[in-house]
Amino acid sequence: MQIITADSQHPDAVAIDAAVSALQNRGVIAYLTDTLYGLGGDARSTLAIAKIFALKGRSAERALPVIIGEKSMLPDYAGEISPAAAALIEQFWPGPLTLIFKATPTVPMMLIGDTGKIAIRLPAARLAREISNGLGAPIIATSANRSGEPVTVSAKEIAKIFGKGLVLILDSGSPRNRQPSTILDVTTQPPRLIRAGAVPATEIIKKIGELDT
Repeated sequence: MQIITADSQHPDAVAIDAAVSALQNRGVIAYLTDTLYGLGGDARSTLAIAKIFALKGRSAERALPVIIGEKSMLPDYAGEISPAAAALIEQFWPGPLTLIFKATPTVPMMLIGDTGKIAIRLPAARLAREISNGLGAPIIATSANRSGEPVTVSAKEIAKIFGKGLVLILDSGSPRNRQPSTILDVTTQPPRLIRAGAVPATEIIKKIGELDT
């Protein structure tokens, strides 16, 4: 396992290249998003997905969220973008808002479990976006902790928990925002709040007028 220092807002090419190389080889990395540290893998790779389920001790029936580097990636993975979803994307992306869409047929079943839906975020942190762009695909972005245990807030903690299960840890220091992303299911009308988080529900309501909480 390798640990590289990486500024989450101004990442250098060394960190990005190392992360992309690890992902291309179906490895699992840890990196800082605009909220907490996440475990990352190539969202197209069933091997990478299986590794992350095993590391977290997470049920394979549960879906894994992903991060995209650009909005242009969205149509390949989200089957339908409702007017409400489009409005939220315009207002809150890039940022800590995860939106749940119906998944396109090309999305690996292992990634979405039995839900038929995919959770996607375009983060504010440049580090995560540039890794996704370098890979040319979404990257998995599930919290860097074992299921049911507290979230991790440092590279040292992540290394202690996961050890050789990770190829690379990008150490960006402590998270500035320790709230998780807000999760919203935009396949329903009105959209349904799945998890309260960094984007307040009141701000979402201001934008789209109605929310199922």
